[in-house]
Amino acid sequence: REVTPGFMGEVLKSAQADGALWLLAIAFCVAAPMSEEIFARGFLYRGWSESKLGVPGAIVLSSLAWPSLHLPYDGVFFGEVFFGGLLLVACYAVFRRAPRTWWLWGIGLACLFLALQMLIAPVFIAPLFNTYKPLADSKISRSILSMASANQIPVEQVFEVDASRQSKRVSANVSGIFGTTRISLNDNLLKQCSLPEIRAVMAHEMGHYVLNHAFKLILYFTLLVAGAIAFSFIFFERVIRRWGPRWGVRGIADPAGLPILIILFTTYFFLLTPLANTAVRVTEREADAFGINTAREADGFARVALKLGTYRKLDPSPLEEMIFFDHPSGRARIRMAMDWKAANLPAGDAGRAPSR
Repeated sequence: REVTPGFMGEVLKSAQADGALWLLAIAFCVAAPMSEEIFARGFLYRGWSESKLGVPGAIVLSSLAWPSLHLPYDGVFFGEVFFGGLLLVACYAVFRRAPRTWWLWGIGLACLFLALQMLIAPVFIAPLFNTYKPLADSKISRSILSMASANQIPVEQVFEVDASRQSKRVSANVSGIFGTTRISLNDNLLKQCSLPEIRAVMAHEMGHYVLNHAFKLILYFTLLVAGAIAFSFIFFERVIRRWGPRWGVRGIADPAGLPILIILFTTYFFLLTPLANTAVRVTEREADAFGINTAREADGFARVALKLGTYRKLDPSPLEEMIFFDHPSGRARIRMAMDWKAANLPAGDAGRAPSR
């Protein structure tokens, strides 16, 4: 799944074409955050907290109201925003009740949130915002289910989701645990890709499932968050000792210190961007290898990589790919497909002498 929703890329392209990037930057970085915070936290939360709902009701409703301003996002993004708000509330509850061991509880909450995001949200939250229905094309469905059966993925049907309401990008997903496994592909994939290309994409997604990438990424990012918490714990205390009285921040449990924590977390993850991207990119490359060996659709795989080039740079420099790319570049994927094709030529073709 893409980190940036499709409509955001379209807005950026429109701003570039009209020479309005500066206006877009002001809107996204200043106007939008300020207006959203004033509306959701300033008016809604304050009003509801002083009503019969009290603080708990105000927290839940404002956490719902804030992501409602982001309806163009898909269901998973919506759920992430909502539960992110609840996670922040839970963090401050921990800060107040366990000021000395908050970091340990923080790691646990982060792990829980990651599990919710990667294992639960695609199955139970995404259908709240998009329509999932059994795939009508039996030819495509049988081909996908055949690959699933060969890899012991416990599913009996394939679902189509109307993701074209939010984006034009192709996507698919194999997710679920404890009997909830589901294979789904979006309508963009059906409209824009041939059967070999669909098989290549679905086999890639099956690779994520079979190779347990969700659990591995939960572990990787829990470790990254643990580092972020340690980093923040060390520097937050130093900042508070020096500037806390002047800024009116009493300690970690004081919400007035949230901007400091955000700056510290942002700095940490900015510095570790290459490491985080590499962790994801490695799993994507493993899924690519699994997918191309499962689907055996080298040409379809390469054509999909070219189509993804509409919103991903196809040929970045090695350094650029290492730092900024959380997926293998189009160039790398096409090279993998052609290398696989060359290594898996039919015996008759491989041994036939060139014609003269």
